Amino acid sequence: MALKVIGLVVVWSLALVWGGAAVAQEAGSLVGVVLDSDGQPLPGATISVSGPELTKNAGSLADTSGAFLIQPLPSGLYDVEISHLGYRNVVQSVRIRAGETRDLNFVLEVALIYLEQSVVTASRRQEKALDAPASVAVVEGEEIQDRSVLNVSEHVRDLPGVDYAKNGLVQSNVVVRGFNNIFSGALLTLTDNRLASVPSLRLNANNFIPVVNDDIERIEVVLGPGSALYGPNSANGVMHIITRSPLRSQGTSVQIGLGERSLRKSSLRHAGTITPHLGYKISAQYYTGTDWKYDDPTEAAARAATPTLKARDFDIKRQSAELRFDYEPSSDLQFIVSGGLNKADYIELTGLGAGQGKDWASNYAQARLIYGNLFAQVFRNWSDAGDTFLLRSGTPIVDRSSINVFQLQHRASLKDRLKLTYGLDALLTRPDTRARSPAETKTTTISTKLAPTCREKQTSRTCSTSCWQCVSTTTIASKNPCCRHARPSWPSWMKIRACG
Repeated sequence: MALKVIGLVVVWSLALVWGGAAVAQEAGSLVGVVLDSDGQPLPGATISVSGPELTKNAGSLADTSGAFLIQPLPSGLYDVEISHLGYRNVVQSVRIRAGETRDLNFVLEVALIYLEQSVVTASRRQEKALDAPASVAVVEGEEIQDRSVLNVSEHVRDLPGVDYAKNGLVQSNVVVRGFNNIFSGALLTLTDNRLASVPSLRLNANNFIPVVNDDIERIEVVLGPGSALYGPNSANGVMHIITRSPLRSQGTSVQIGLGERSLRKSSLRHAGTITPHLGYKISAQYYTGTDWKYDDPTEAAARAATPTLKARDFDIKRQSAELRFDYEPSSDLQFIVSGGLNKADYIELTGLGAGQGKDWASNYAQARLIYGNLFAQVFRNWSDAGDTFLLRSGTPIVDRSSINVFQLQHRASLKDRLKLTYGLDALLTRPDTRARSPAETKTTTISTKLAPTCREKQTSRTCSTSCWQCVSTTTIASKNPCCRHARPSWPSWMKIRACG
């Protein structure tokens, strides 16, 4: 009986050994090396393997030479994830077959780790956000490129302290310290240190800024007043749009999009280098769409009284382009030249009712010099309202204004305790609304029942001309119906305004 028991135990042990060998032959393994982008080993990299064939994840750590070994792995499909602090994770699907030893090498790219954010808008110099003298909110480029928008101000709508009002498909108003309205210019808006508002009107038409999403590096919003650095027009905060340098963002990107309201959008950005120190970039965008429809009762009543008035055109169109050259012969010297143009058709709300924008163009040219702590720039913005008019009255909106700016700034430190920023700003704004002269005022038919002295001035003469020529005496002025409100002692401009 004892011999039989011993024989059964030996047979069972041999069965276990044979079964284990069979399982080992059916299992596979994964070996490899983890390297960085320079081909150097990454010791301590974590290798994690997951798949339906495993009850729990398998894994290993790379040794000092970056090598690793994971076994046994049953036959099947697995996801292998490689991770290391300071590098982007890599995930790859790998199929392991029975008895196979799969050899794979992985290369990890360096990932940026944002420890402390830097800003430049609060003090007009680079500094840590925590050290800035005002509260600054920042939207980074990665977040901007992930969101497709028609108006650059949509990127800041969710920031704390921002009051955002959207009043059309592409129109919006943004303020950070209250007092928002439909024709707002309270928030000082800059693009690469250049004023981005419409000249003379100081309107923040952010859909006029000729910048594409892919070209924005970041947007900084100063939530407090900035008059000490930016002048009297910045008491209600600053929004600064900073674009990417072609020397550090080479490549080509094309975007094409479709959306509701018959939206069709396309954009292009290309950046390259001519020499290692000279770069260029070209960007352009074009879109069309249909704005949300609304019939203003005041406009409808005006059209009923004056059938020649035009109704709203809800079709929106915009085209823009930019060109920029960057020259950096050394790390502390930069010279940048750029220019852009924008033309749009859209509806803009104003304090006098809605305006129908037709071929409204906005253009700029800019040159900047940065040398150590010295910053200098000169730029010109100019606008042409085209055939824009007010919908309630049909009155043309004429704006051919321009602004020319020269800025010089320098920074200095005294014994590392006092930091000074000082400079000079010179702004020349040339409003050009083509106001009508007295001879261009509305023509009225003058009654033939004029005073004898003015009888020769009858029909088809402007009221202002007749009034001006008939106020030489109080008697004549009082008898002339055209001059019924004028008085010889009034200034000339009051006499002309009183006519008709």
